[in-house]
Amino acid sequence: MASNANSQSGTFNQGYNPGVTPYYAGAGASPAYQQNPELGQEIPKPHADPSVASPNFQFTEKSLRLGFIRKVYSILTLQLLVTFGFVALCVLEENIKRFVQANYWIVLIAWAIIFTTVILLTCFRNVARTSPGNYIILSVLTLAMSLAVGTSASLFEAEEVIMAMGITVAMTLALTAFSFQTKYDFTYRHGFLLIGLIGLIFFGMFAGIWHSRVLGVFYGFLGAMVFGMFLVVDTQLMLGGRHKFSYSPEDYIFAALSLYLDIINMFLYILQIFGASR
Repeated sequence: MASNANSQSGTFNQGYNPGVTPYYAGAGASPAYQQNPELGQEIPKPHADPSVASPNFQFTEKSLRLGFIRKVYSILTLQLLVTFGFVALCVLEENIKRFVQANYWIVLIAWAIIFTTVILLTCFRNVARTSPGNYIILSVLTLAMSLAVGTSASLFEAEEVIMAMGITVAMTLALTAFSFQTKYDFTYRHGFLLIGLIGLIFFGMFAGIWHSRVLGVFYGFLGAMVFGMFLVVDTQLMLGGRHKFSYSPEDYIFAALSLYLDIINMFLYILQIFGASR
């Protein structure tokens, strides 16, 4: 990317589209995405082997659900600490900053790893539910994403990155609290969000071609809102309860991955707003 601020923003629009997260393309068909048994819906057994799980098992006990939520948030917290820690290194440490900017081909390898691991965890039930393999794959994905996001963040001023982090944290906390408190069920709106994501991708292509500051800012704002709504949906899928759809207790890796991608994409789109508004 060029050294001047405007060219950085333009290249960010063209060279990287944070909206392209492949796991959403198959979210509705994922084995982790099922009707909530608490509303009386009968669901398939999670395993064919009755020794692994009883046919009458339902993820309804409050203690089990709370344990599931704690596990998901523990994994998510570690992922975010690793990613934002590496972002801070890429932005504040000059040697690392120069290295990642001079070796941008490493990011291409990182994105290849990200796409591969996301497909493995979202499209193959046994891979996502089998420990310790699922933890290893998620760890590899997190490290690759940290490298990709850190390299993108290194193109911005430290103040912009810190502000973007702060806004991301505030949005995440606010939307999570909203998801816990609202009586409205967003889980069955997942299809509408997928349509919105497709529209966002095409709008990003258009904004990248025209290089308009207004379009760039609007694109970043729209992307942050779309993934903010995904965060609400994915949080309610994790909570279960009165919601129409919920995650299985075995899908803690998939749930953590979903929330992680939502938050990271919000952060990248907020960075896009700062870059385009220069």
